[in-house]
Amino acid sequence: MALIKYDNSKLPSIFDDFFNDSWFELFPSKGMSNYSPLSDVIENDDSFNVELMLPGLDKKDIQMKVDHDVLSIEAERKKEEKTKYNRVESYFGKYKKSFTLPDNVDVDNINAQYENGVLKVVIPKTEDEVSAKLIEVK
Repeated sequence: MALIKYDNSKLPSIFDDFFNDSWFELFPSKGMSNYSPLSDVIENDDSFNVELMLPGLDKKDIQMKVDHDVLSIEAERKKEEKTKYNRVESYFGKYKKSFTLPDNVDVDNINAQYENGVLKVVIPKTEDEVSAKLIEVK
């Protein structure tokens, strides 16, 4: 069986127009997008390790915060204005991912490192789980 070279010149140009990146720009999103970066969460005896795939970013474009028991990671990848793209398959825009933290983590010693497009977050565990606090109803 011989391999046949694919000839896309026979496809109508409407396909190129429909899937062109500029068509999707007719419907701009407001605020954060629905895009959520891929992530892996690994639990060890002494920590939780989170790895987020954030290619094409600089570490200064990544913000992390812990609010109550939620770790939020936000980033933004912008298109370079000087560059004329013929085709865009990667994501440009804002990213957001949140993780609810368990009671047995040390939020004061969370650390993160960004290298080769992967953000690695280490969330250390505490020795004791924080027990639920009972509140007296008066």
